[in-house]
Amino acid sequence: MSPLSGRVGIPFAASEEAPEYRQREEREDLTPCPTDLADLSSQLAADVERATKKEKQKIPAIKSDGSRGGHEIRQIVSVWSLADALAKVNLHFLFGAFASFCLNTGGKVACLPHRDYHNLGLCGIIPFGNFDSSRSAWVLLHEPKVAVEVGPGDVFFFPSAVFTHSNTPVHEDDDRNSLAFWCGASLFLWQECGSKAFNELSKEEQEQKLDNMKSDWRAAWERFPVL
Repeated sequence: MSPLSGRVGIPFAASEEAPEYRQREEREDLTPCPTDLADLSSQLAADVERATKKEKQKIPAIKSDGSRGGHEIRQIVSVWSLADALAKVNLHFLFGAFASFCLNTGGKVACLPHRDYHNLGLCGIIPFGNFDSSRSAWVLLHEPKVAVEVGPGDVFFFPSAVFTHSNTPVHEDDDRNSLAFWCGASLFLWQECGSKAFNELSKEEQEQKLDNMKSDWRAAWERFPVL
């Protein structure tokens, strides 16, 4: 895997077009990822699960409501709580801290601008294949106007429901595929509703739940400084 420290983020002004790719000198540090996707997926799932357990051990005294920390702590607690709730109905996370997984293949994998409105928390992207990341498929985050180089085997996490994102084109001589990991917001809503679908609640319960959600959003926005 190529070192993530070699990747950089480049801001682009609001008046500029998103960069297609940036030419550089020939690179010799590009190491092809494993071609056996089953082995790659299994290894990745194991790595994510170990990392999740390690992070959990760092904060053993955390309260169930996440009051000891900020957004990151609350998100970790929410994932653990959701995993526990799903386990009670014999459903299990298969990819460590993520409930869903997608394998994108075809050799020219790049996405058009979009936001994953139905996701919650962080999304993980791991590209793989034989491609030069200095010229192919940079990740573009449109609102902050940032382009990020993500090489073969690098792991890139970002809130996919918050930022509109896309890729620059894959160079004609390159071959790029990707793995994506995320959690659907509907799973957390199911948990918040006491292991029920939202439409299974009474009208009064639905209204109360919506009021609680609005309060949570207001509290979240108040975490940001006002300029």
